[in-house]
Amino acid sequence: MDRSARHALTKELSLEASYRILKFTTGSEHLHYGLFEPDIPRDFQHLKAAQDRYLERLVELVPAGTRTILDVGAGSGKTAETLIGKGFEVECVTPEHGLARIAEARLDGRAKIHRGRFEDVDITGPYDLVLFSESFQYIPADKALERSIALLKPGGHILISDFFSRAPQPPSPIRGGHGFERWCALYRQLPLDVVSERDITGETAPLHDIALTASREVVGPIYRNGRAAMRARWPWVSRIGEWVFRKDLAKFAKSRLSTDRNAEEFIRAKIYKVYLFQLRPAAA
Repeated sequence: MDRSARHALTKELSLEASYRILKFTTGSEHLHYGLFEPDIPRDFQHLKAAQDRYLERLVELVPAGTRTILDVGAGSGKTAETLIGKGFEVECVTPEHGLARIAEARLDGRAKIHRGRFEDVDITGPYDLVLFSESFQYIPADKALERSIALLKPGGHILISDFFSRAPQPPSPIRGGHGFERWCALYRQLPLDVVSERDITGETAPLHDIALTASREVVGPIYRNGRAAMRARWPWVSRIGEWVFRKDLAKFAKSRLSTDRNAEEFIRAKIYKVYLFQLRPAAA
């Protein structure tokens, strides 16, 4: 398994773990940031309400006349299940592991699930709508748009909800997202018209403060107590293990226990956008 494959597998397993934790603690079966509109308190207890609101607003953007939808990066299948409940015909694209099994069990044959990367998976369409809900960041932007255009029916739509990097200086500890300026230059070159565009950075940012609180009150103490227990019970083994994995432990502490990963930093470093594009008739 090469480095990129290991990274992809690690990401999939991390997402599955996040799904299971959220489902157990909040009852939520979503994997997106959530939309903390003014009537929703910005705390862990209301995360499920914010995630439900996000999906509600996303479904509202599906254009009238849409019948067939391709959900790229379908996660646990919750979005696809909701769309099916609204009467749409849905197909899903999802990576090979973890969440694919959860989505298959949830949808139980009501939607065809294509396992693999969007760039490579064997699908022909055509579809009325191609949907990316916080999955666009994981796919090269040019390949994602080019393939989506090829899969659309005449006059079809692409719905993208995801964050992009502002390329801040100094660099942010919050990683991920395509560069926003390059992204804007890319889509403006393609035969796509912007039907609607919304900036929801402020409404999604609270997730980072919630995660910071969880890290400070739960993850951090468990991590420190676990290391202390290992040292007390198996001192030599723990010393050797901490030396061998010192870089990984330092990386974990920096990425998961840092106080810099908060809502304010997210707003500085990222811009979260929701776009609805329509394919120009001449390009169909």
